[in-house]
Amino acid sequence: MEGKVHRFTRRRTLDRIRVRALEAMGYVVVRVKNSDVQRFPDIVAEKIIQTYYEVCEADRNAKVIQINPASPESIPSHINKNIDHWATQINSTLIDENWATDYFRKVLNDYDEGLITNQATMDKLMLALFGLNLRKIEGGNHLDFERSAMLFGKSLQIMLDLFGDSGTIGIRNMLNISAPNFFKNLVFIGGPKINPRVVLIDDVVSLDFHVNSFNQHFRKFGISVEKDDVITEICEALKKSLGLGKDCSRLAWLLDLCE
Repeated sequence: MEGKVHRFTRRRTLDRIRVRALEAMGYVVVRVKNSDVQRFPDIVAEKIIQTYYEVCEADRNAKVIQINPASPESIPSHINKNIDHWATQINSTLIDENWATDYFRKVLNDYDEGLITNQATMDKLMLALFGLNLRKIEGGNHLDFERSAMLFGKSLQIMLDLFGDSGTIGIRNMLNISAPNFFKNLVFIGGPKINPRVVLIDDVVSLDFHVNSFNQHFRKFGISVEKDDVITEICEALKKSLGLGKDCSRLAWLLDLCE
């Protein structure tokens, strides 16, 4: 159930991200307003019961993936401290053909045996490598999300081999959740913090292109980003005066975007 606080723009963004993450884990989300529960309890109950029967019927007609509900492991402090540095080193010799489970098992053990056995650690490492491998389309100023999606597909296979279905769900949820912030960083610093200044997004047309291209190539993985969520992240950053520097020309179009 949700009350008035969920009407706020920032809260709606977080709600959408949370719903996508839950749906990726196989849950069916039914959102109900507090006011509806108070005024129409019978109708709300009927809606929930009907949804329950529909889910049960769908389960009988489809293979249901059982997900281990155990809490994810935390990342050991010594690994968390070094993981971005290690990712940069690993990436310096990594070619597309080596994105495979056997290669990662061999290479990661040279850094720390805990890398390959901890799912939370592998999630963070894979997303760091995802950021480090952002490339522009040859001859243009747009990111090549087709290549990024190809590498992400290889990452999913590695996580499946190492941790089963929960491994693929975990990393997909992480990218879904972090996607609006990822695009905010593209706008302000031209890439993720681990790999800034890859691309210049300096107008709404470029932002629209990148959001649409990302969704085109990543929707097949159950991953997408809403432009409204990206704008919310940008506007929150503007309010906190993050990433603005002294570039007034860039500030102007961002302020127009947030009006």
